[in-house]
Amino acid sequence: MSRLALIKMLDRQKVQSAIVPLVLAIVVWAAHFYHYQQFSLYYEDYSRIPTAMQWEWSQIWEFWAEIPEAIIEAEFEGRPLHPGLIRLLARLGEQLGGLPAIYRVAYAINLLNVLLFYKLIQRSTRWPFLP
Repeated sequence: MSRLALIKMLDRQKVQSAIVPLVLAIVVWAAHFYHYQQFSLYYEDYSRIPTAMQWEWSQIWEFWAEIPEAIIEAEFEGRPLHPGLIRLLARLGEQLGGLPAIYRVAYAINLLNVLLFYKLIQRSTRWPFLP
């Protein structure tokens, strides 16, 4: 491989490594959160999110302190951190700006998952997307 071809390939990889995460961020936003300000709560969230939005931080930490006991008693159906994270992130979203901010936090979590999956694909293959 000539030096010029190697430089072009490296430049293409730099551009791809900068553009692909941006494109993925836009796709995740458009697919799931474009109308987030009109979103409401889903049925199963009516019992958890409004309560957590009203709690103080001390109540969140008290809930988290009870999680190890709940794990032993198998109350959380195999997802021991799920209820605690829902309440923690709902409270964080409330502090940042209410229900729309909760959906922005959800977007950040979804985007993180997509970017981590992209990194996994990058590590498993030389060309995660065709050049």
